[in-house]
Formats: sequence, C-alpha cells, structure tokens
Amino acid sequence: LRDSAEHVSAWASLHRVQQFRFFGIPGRQAYRELRLLAGQAARVQGERKAGAPVLDNPRLDAVLAAADAGCFATYIMKQGGVLVPRKHHLVRTAYELNDEPSA
Repeated sequence: LRDSAEHVSAWASLHRVQQFRFFGIPGRQAYRELRLLAGQAARVQGERKAGAPVLDNPRLDAVLAAADAGCFATYIMKQGGVLVPRKHHLVRTAYELNDEPSA
C-alpha cells in the first residue's frame, strides 16, 4: 500500500495533477482577495450602515458581501454555483505575464 501511494504521488507530480482538490467550485484565491478587499473598503469608508453596498455593481457587491461574511457556500452560489466553467465566474484572479522568466 505504501508503494502504491508513492507511485500515485510520483505520477501526479509528473503530470501536474493536483490531488485532494475539489473540482467545480470557484477559486479560493479570489475568495481570499475579496476578504482582504472587504476589510480595506470598511477601513476607507469608516462608519457605514451594516449591509450598505460597497460596490456599484449589485452582483459583484453580493459576491463581496458573501466573502466578507466568511460564508464560502454563499460565495460559491453568488459566483454562479458549482460546476460552472471558470470563465463564467464573476470574480477571477488576474495574472500578469512577465516577459522574462522568474528566478
């Protein structure tokens, strides 16, 4: 059994397959970034009513509010639900391409 686990880990590493990861849910990095953004927005706005919108777009504000509340299930539903292609999520992590490889 131990040898099998080592073989599976080696195969997954070789083919870049991430193990123990849920499929079909929005990314956790965007969730973390939204939680940080909600905290920053609260500090900037100071005294605001509880439940008052933070963003102008109501759909994006609902995703932000779900992340701020710490409810990952609501965050998933506000992002569009499970098994929705990543390109259809409201909030995605943006990546910047570099001209030079990183060290």
